Amino acid sequence: MLARLGFASHFDGVFDIIAAGFEPKPAEQTYRKFLSDHAVDPTRAAMFEDLARNLTVPHALGMTTVLVVPDGTKEVVREDWELEGRDAAHVDHVTDDLTGFLGQLSPK
Repeated sequence: MLARLGFASHFDGVFDIIAAGFEPKPAEQTYRKFLSDHAVDPTRAAMFEDLARNLTVPHALGMTTVLVVPDGTKEVVREDWELEGRDAAHVDHVTDDLTGFLGQLSPK
């Protein structure tokens, strides 16, 4: 699909549910396998996620965690349980504007 859309050159690899051995997030072994398979140092990585509960393990592994909750989805398609945890200790950052958030990180 990435090749078909012309995006393949922008990715070093893909880690999907098959690569995870059919162990979904938030299973710790899934994150560990991803880090190992792609030689990622968790202290130099960030995990972006739309569910706070899926950030617990990455935070414990040393990753910076970012909860992404787009404004347009909060009232329309989100259940209360999906919005829980915004203030949890394992959530380092919360944003409703991923483009703006990333723009603040990149040098001008």
